[in-house]
Amino acid sequence: MAEREPDDLQDDIIERAAEDYRKRIEAGGNPGALKKWAEQYGVSRYRLMRRLKGIGPRRDRIPVNRKLSEAQEAALVQYIRDMDDIGTSIPCDPE
Repeated sequence: MAEREPDDLQDDIIERAAEDYRKRIEAGGNPGALKKWAEQYGVSRYRLMRRLKGIGPRRDRIPVNRKLSEAQEAALVQYIRDMDDIGTSIPCDPE
């Protein structure tokens, strides 16, 4: 079993804290101050606030400098594999 990164564990804790906070509100209870709620779970209140607003972790976002879409990248990888399977190199234009 692969070890989980500390950020993954922290994200799990924040998700659990946000879920419990939402449940308390839905049940009609007063969850109290967000600061105290975050302290109870040992997480940053700012991260908890962003998660409650629906903003996910940065690592789940698509990078802005990505050049190819997932479909384009998959097609390029398939093309390279097909060329390799037939023993041909990929044509390269050295401009």
